[in-house]
Amino acid sequence: SELQLGLDVDFGKMLKSSAGTLHFIFTERWGSGLSNNAIGNVGSVQEIFGDGLTPRLTELAYEQPLDRGRINIVPGA
Repeated sequence: SELQLGLDVDFGKMLKSSAGTLHFIFTERWGSGLSNNAIGNVGSVQEIFGDGLTPRLTELAYEQPLDRGRINIVPGA
């Protein structure tokens, strides 16, 4: 199973300015996987699709619109 929580903080709306938006996504997985149930591997098969059963910060990025919204820069995505 997987739980994903996301949050966007729009500084432009909060400050009534041309500031950008901060994006957060947190992901947590739990339960038994294919490795435990059928294969008997030491490493997790789920790691191929996203680092196993470890809670993690999946995305931390700041999006800044430029040229009246025609260009967006998103470092950290």
